[in-house]
Amino acid sequence: MRETILSLWIAPDTSKLAKSIYEYLKLKQDAIIYYIDSVNSFPLNELREITSVNDNTIFERIHIVTCLDLVELKRTIMKITEDPRNNNCKIMIHGIDTMMNNSRIQISNQDQVYSILNNILLQLRINYKGSLLITGPRLKKRRIERNKNNKNNFNHNNNTSGNDGSHNMLMNDVIEYINRFYCDDVV
Repeated sequence: MRETILSLWIAPDTSKLAKSIYEYLKLKQDAIIYYIDSVNSFPLNELREITSVNDNTIFERIHIVTCLDLVELKRTIMKITEDPRNNNCKIMIHGIDTMMNNSRIQISNQDQVYSILNNILLQLRINYKGSLLITGPRLKKRRIERNKNNKNNFNHNNNTSGNDGSHNMLMNDVIEYINRFYCDDVV
C-alpha cells in the first residue's frame, strides 16, 4: 500500500494542525517537516502547548519556509526534492491560494501561472517520495467534500472562459483545481 502523495486539508483548526505535526514527528523519529507558508500561520503556540518542555527535538525537525509566490515555491520544492537527505520528510504547504494570487499579479500571462503550478505539482508527484499536505481556505470546504468521491463532478461554471476549466479558473478555485487534478485524499 503506497503512502498518500498529496492530501488536502480544508481549513484546518490550528490546534488540530499542531497535533497532526506533533503526532507525525513522534511516530517517525527521523522524519522532518517542511512547513511552507505564505501567510505566517505556523501553529507555534499550539505546538508548544502539546510538546513537553524538554522535547526540543520536535522543533529541531520542523523547517519553516516562507514563499510568497509560485516561483519561490518552485525553487523551494526543487531544493527539497533534490536533497537525498529529505527522503523521509513531509511537506506541508499553507497559503497556496495566496501564492497563486501573488503570482497572478506579477505574471501577466495567466496560462503561465497555471503552468508553474502544474510543474510544481507534477514534480512532486513524480520525484518526491514523501507525503505532501496542502491546506485550503474554509470557503472551499463544501465543494471539495462534494468532489472527494467523484473527481469528475467539477464545476466548470466558475471559470472565466467557460471552455477550459484547467487554465482559466477564477483565483478562488485553485484548491478545487488541485483537488481535481492532483489530490489523493481530502482530510
